Amino acid sequence: ACPIAAQLVAAPVQLLGLDYYNRPLGQLSRWEAAVDRALYLWRGAPSIIGAKVVRVAPGFGIGGVGNTYFRDTWRNMVMNKDVDAIERKRERAG
Repeated sequence: ACPIAAQLVAAPVQLLGLDYYNRPLGQLSRWEAAVDRALYLWRGAPSIIGAKVVRVAPGFGIGGVGNTYFRDTWRNMVMNKDVDAIERKRERAG
């Protein structure tokens, strides 16, 4: 949940940085530029946050649970094969 919640802060900051880079607004006063950027963030942030959450959620939600399940299953399979191989080796030697 933390990476998803972090998008509530990170997405608007990234959007503001992109806005500063792509729209210098040097011809406006500082107040006018600040108001213009605030309106830009107000209009654009919800869709950007939604897109970023949708992008991050599978990796830290379904992906994380699935990865843990498959990793543990694979690890148990490998360990069982190793144990079986050791037991067969002992039977041949003994």
